[in-house]
Amino acid sequence: MTDRNTSDVDRFSILLIEDDPDHAGLIADLLRGDSPLITVTHCPNGPDGLNYLDLCHARGALPDLILLDLNMPGLNGVEVMRIVKSDKRFLHVPAVLLTTSSAPGDVEAAMAAHANSYVCKDIDLDDFETTLAAIRHYWYHVHYPMRSLGRRHEA
Repeated sequence: MTDRNTSDVDRFSILLIEDDPDHAGLIADLLRGDSPLITVTHCPNGPDGLNYLDLCHARGALPDLILLDLNMPGLNGVEVMRIVKSDKRFLHVPAVLLTTSSAPGDVEAAMAAHANSYVCKDIDLDDFETTLAAIRHYWYHVHYPMRSLGRRHEA
Protein backbone atom coordinates (compact mmCIF):
# COMPACT_ATOMS: atom_id res chain seq x y z
CA MET A 1 0.00 0.00 0.00
CA THR A 2 1.23 3.51 -0.83
CA ASP A 3 1.55 6.20 1.82
CA ARG A 4 -0.24 9.28 0.58
CA ASN A 5 -1.70 12.31 2.28
CA THR A 6 -5.48 12.25 2.19
CA SER A 7 -6.90 14.76 -0.27
CA ASP A 8 -9.56 14.91 -2.95
CA VAL A 9 -6.95 13.54 -5.35
CA ASP A 10 -6.74 10.39 -3.22
CA ARG A 11 -10.47 9.78 -3.33
CA PHE A 12 -11.40 7.07 -5.79
CA SER A 13 -14.90 6.66 -7.16
CA ILE A 14 -16.26 3.54 -8.83
CA LEU A 15 -19.44 3.30 -10.86
CA LEU A 16 -20.85 -0.22 -10.51
CA ILE A 17 -23.48 -1.18 -13.09
CA GLU A 18 -24.99 -4.45 -11.87
CA ASP A 19 -28.59 -5.67 -12.13
CA ASP A 20 -28.50 -8.07 -9.17
CA PRO A 21 -28.84 -6.04 -5.95
CA ASP A 22 -27.33 -8.79 -3.78
CA HIS A 23 -24.27 -9.04 -6.04
CA ALA A 24 -24.02 -5.25 -6.16
CA GLY A 25 -24.01 -4.97 -2.36
CA LEU A 26 -21.37 -7.65 -1.97
CA ILE A 27 -19.20 -6.22 -4.76
CA ALA A 28 -19.46 -2.68 -3.36
CA ASP A 29 -18.51 -3.84 0.15
CA LEU A 30 -15.54 -5.84 -1.12
CA LEU A 31 -14.33 -3.01 -3.38
CA ARG A 32 -14.49 -0.45 -0.58
CA GLY A 33 -12.65 -2.75 1.76
CA ASP A 34 -11.78 -0.69 4.81
CA SER A 35 -10.89 2.42 2.83
CA PRO A 36 -12.95 5.54 3.49
CA LEU A 37 -11.44 6.99 0.30
CA ILE A 38 -13.17 4.56 -2.08
CA THR A 39 -16.78 5.26 -2.97
CA VAL A 40 -18.98 2.95 -5.00
CA THR A 41 -22.11 4.21 -6.73
CA HIS A 42 -24.47 1.48 -7.87
CA CYS A 43 -26.72 1.73 -10.94
CA PRO A 44 -29.02 -1.25 -11.52
CA ASN A 45 -28.94 -1.20 -15.32
CA GLY A 46 -27.15 0.18 -18.37
CA PRO A 47 -29.44 3.16 -19.08
CA ASP A 48 -29.22 4.31 -15.44
CA GLY A 49 -25.44 3.95 -15.59
CA LEU A 50 -25.26 6.04 -18.76
CA ASN A 51 -27.52 8.69 -17.22
CA TYR A 52 -25.30 8.76 -14.15
CA LEU A 53 -22.22 9.29 -16.35
CA ASP A 54 -23.97 12.21 -18.06
CA LEU A 55 -24.73 13.72 -14.65
CA CYS A 56 -21.14 13.18 -13.51
CA HIS A 57 -19.83 14.87 -16.65
CA ALA A 58 -22.13 17.85 -16.07
CA ARG A 59 -20.74 18.13 -12.51
CA GLY A 60 -17.16 17.77 -13.75
CA ALA A 61 -16.49 14.70 -11.63
CA LEU A 62 -16.42 11.46 -13.62
CA PRO A 63 -15.85 8.17 -11.81
CA ASP A 64 -12.31 6.82 -11.75
CA LEU A 65 -13.45 3.33 -12.77
CA ILE A 66 -16.54 1.77 -14.31
CA LEU A 67 -17.22 -1.82 -13.34
CA LEU A 68 -20.14 -3.48 -15.08
CA ASP A 69 -21.88 -6.79 -15.40
CA LEU A 70 -22.13 -8.46 -18.79
CA ASN A 71 -25.57 -10.08 -18.58
CA MET A 72 -28.14 -7.40 -17.82
CA PRO A 73 -31.66 -6.96 -19.20
CA GLY A 74 -32.09 -4.19 -21.74
CA LEU A 75 -28.60 -2.96 -22.56
CA ASN A 76 -26.05 -5.63 -21.71
CA GLY A 77 -22.54 -4.82 -20.53
CA VAL A 78 -20.96 -4.96 -23.99
CA GLU A 79 -23.60 -2.59 -25.38
CA VAL A 80 -23.01 -0.16 -22.50
CA MET A 81 -19.25 -0.50 -23.04
CA ARG A 82 -19.64 0.38 -26.75
CA ILE A 83 -21.62 3.50 -25.87
CA VAL A 84 -19.18 4.59 -23.15
CA LYS A 85 -16.07 4.00 -25.23
CA SER A 86 -17.51 5.74 -28.30
CA ASP A 87 -18.23 8.92 -26.31
CA LYS A 88 -15.17 11.19 -26.12
CA ARG A 89 -16.33 12.48 -22.71
CA PHE A 90 -15.89 9.02 -21.16
CA LEU A 91 -13.25 7.43 -23.35
CA HIS A 92 -10.46 7.91 -20.77
CA VAL A 93 -12.43 6.33 -17.89
CA PRO A 94 -11.26 2.75 -17.42
CA ALA A 95 -14.09 0.22 -17.77
CA VAL A 96 -13.98 -3.40 -16.64
CA LEU A 97 -16.53 -6.12 -17.35
CA LEU A 98 -17.10 -8.33 -14.30
CA THR A 99 -19.11 -11.42 -15.21
CA THR A 100 -19.68 -15.11 -14.66
CA SER A 101 -19.20 -15.82 -18.37
CA SER A 102 -15.87 -17.12 -19.59
CA ALA A 103 -17.22 -17.81 -23.09
CA PRO A 104 -14.61 -16.82 -25.70
CA GLY A 105 -17.26 -14.96 -27.73
CA ASP A 106 -18.15 -12.79 -24.73
CA VAL A 107 -14.49 -11.99 -24.05
CA GLU A 108 -13.92 -11.12 -27.73
CA ALA A 109 -17.03 -8.90 -27.81
CA ALA A 110 -15.89 -7.06 -24.68
CA MET A 111 -12.41 -6.46 -26.06
CA ALA A 112 -13.87 -5.33 -29.40
CA ALA A 113 -15.96 -2.81 -27.41
CA HIS A 114 -12.68 -1.51 -25.88
CA ALA A 115 -13.08 -2.87 -22.37
CA ASN A 116 -9.97 -2.20 -20.32
CA SER A 117 -10.31 -5.62 -18.75
CA TYR A 118 -12.57 -8.66 -18.55
CA VAL A 119 -12.78 -10.41 -15.19
CA CYS A 120 -14.71 -13.58 -14.38
CA LYS A 121 -16.64 -13.63 -11.11
CA ASP A 122 -15.52 -16.50 -8.92
CA ILE A 123 -18.22 -18.76 -7.48
CA ASP A 124 -16.21 -19.35 -4.31
CA LEU A 125 -16.64 -16.35 -1.97
CA ASP A 126 -13.01 -16.36 -0.80
CA ASP A 127 -11.77 -16.43 -4.41
CA PHE A 128 -14.26 -13.69 -5.36
CA GLU A 129 -13.01 -11.55 -2.47
CA THR A 130 -9.42 -12.08 -3.66
CA THR A 131 -10.40 -11.12 -7.20
CA LEU A 132 -12.07 -7.89 -6.08
CA ALA A 133 -9.14 -7.06 -3.81
CA ALA A 134 -6.86 -7.45 -6.84
CA ILE A 135 -9.11 -5.16 -8.90
CA ARG A 136 -9.10 -2.58 -6.09
CA HIS A 137 -5.34 -2.84 -5.68
CA TYR A 138 -4.56 -2.45 -9.37
CA TRP A 139 -6.97 0.34 -10.27
CA TYR A 140 -6.61 2.34 -7.02
CA HIS A 141 -3.05 1.67 -5.89
CA VAL A 142 -1.25 1.12 -9.22
CA HIS A 143 -3.12 2.62 -12.18
CA TYR A 144 -4.67 5.67 -10.50
CA PRO A 145 -1.44 7.04 -8.93
CA MET A 146 0.38 6.65 -12.26
CA ARG A 147 -2.42 8.49 -14.06
CA SER A 148 -2.34 11.24 -11.44
CA LEU A 149 1.44 11.60 -11.84
CA GLY A 150 0.99 12.07 -15.57
CA ARG A 151 -1.57 14.82 -14.98
CA ARG A 152 0.73 16.65 -12.55
CA HIS A 153 3.55 16.61 -15.12
CA GLU A 154 1.23 18.02 -17.79
CA ALA A 155 0.33 21.03 -15.63
